[in-house]
Amino acid sequence: MTRPFSGEKRFKEIFPIRFLEEGFEQNEFDDYDFDELILAYDEVGGTPGWLIDYANDRLEGYTHRKALKNMIEKAKKNVISEFKQLRKDKKKESNYEKVMRVIAKKVMREDMRRLGK
Repeated sequence: MTRPFSGEKRFKEIFPIRFLEEGFEQNEFDDYDFDELILAYDEVGGTPGWLIDYANDRLEGYTHRKALKNMIEKAKKNVISEFKQLRKDKKKESNYEKVMRVIAKKVMREDMRRLGK
């Protein structure tokens, strides 16, 4: 079966971006560029909670850059918290968790470097 439309990724990205736009419109907030919404989406995908964190920071007067940095930090803390919960009952860290910790540290360094530009 052939697919008549191959823009699946773009289609999926429209909904979270439109979600942000509608929230800003409802709050009569127009101090943003469409490209900023795309960048926010690119950082965390369509996770509504993290996009709401970004939008709330923007509505509170944070710049795009600061709101994006806050959103990324909150997302990371959430992921780390989830991993801690997974190993709560274990005494020893598994190899899987060691690998994930190394990856998380590398990603954080890369994010900070990218946000610093």
